[in-house]
Amino acid sequence: MKKVINVTKTDIKRARRCINAGNLRSCCCPIALAAQRAFSDDTLKVSHVELVVKLRSIPIPMKAKDFICAFDNGERVSPIRFEVEA
Repeated sequence: MKKVINVTKTDIKRARRCINAGNLRSCCCPIALAAQRAFSDDTLKVSHVELVVKLRSIPIPMKAKDFICAFDNGERVSPIRFEVEA
């Protein structure tokens, strides 16, 4: 089964506010915010290569990896949408 991860402008703004407030937890990633909605799981984690949902590793596509790198480097990013195997 596939899940759609839809990163919105609101996710990006919330993540920036979270980081600007000095909070560097993984919940400050726009992809984490969107994935939490998609999986109905606010404990999931995001790395540069995967989502970890209930101790299960789910690879993310290259465009999501590129988004994370750009966001982490302070570059301007736009909303994205991608699918992962759930």
